[in-house]
Amino acid sequence: MSKTNHSLNSAIELRRMQMPRNHAHLNAKTYSVAEHSYFLAQYIRMFWKDLELLQVKFLPKINHIEVGELVLLALDHDMPEIATGDIPHPFKVELKNALECEGECFDDLEQSFFKEFCNKNGAQDIWQMWATGNHAQFRHPILKIMDLYEYLVFNIQEMLLGKQVDIEHLLGIEGYMAQIFQEENFSIQKLPQSHFLRQALDYIHSLKRRQHERGK
Repeated sequence: MSKTNHSLNSAIELRRMQMPRNHAHLNAKTYSVAEHSYFLAQYIRMFWKDLELLQVKFLPKINHIEVGELVLLALDHDMPEIATGDIPHPFKVELKNALECEGECFDDLEQSFFKEFCNKNGAQDIWQMWATGNHAQFRHPILKIMDLYEYLVFNIQEMLLGKQVDIEHLLGIEGYMAQIFQEENFSIQKLPQSHFLRQALDYIHSLKRRQHERGK
């Protein structure tokens, strides 16, 4: 269970609310790291039955995680971004390669910035609570899947607000999911039509078809 205290001091929470999410892009609406964590937690609650199906069907060897624990992890998982800012996934991969630094090593690097930020802002108690948590759970496959889903929904909302979004990039999310499930041939077609992940990705595929038809 995540041990981070959600009654954080005002300086830390204000920083999280002000830190832009996806700040490498010009978004159609303002969006913070705090909002991302909130919506991620809400989506987990909304789609818990579907997430249990994913655990049973695709992750039978991974420790089963309960909804309450996953919600707390969602609220806490990007806490170091208070100090580092949001690092988009492609850039994070490049950084890991450049630093020859894999998952846990890179996490340690992020957390060192977070620790320094907490110390400078009189929030040593926040760092202590964070440091005693089980960070391995932040790499749980279901949390990673939902992180991708939240990103997908955000981009769909951006498109509805008139922003040009790279549809091919969004379709690449299916490949990331295959990596998370460690199933090379993973396809959304393996999910029921009513499954929320399939509905979202089916929508992106339909946009791609319409784009192709307009280009003829």
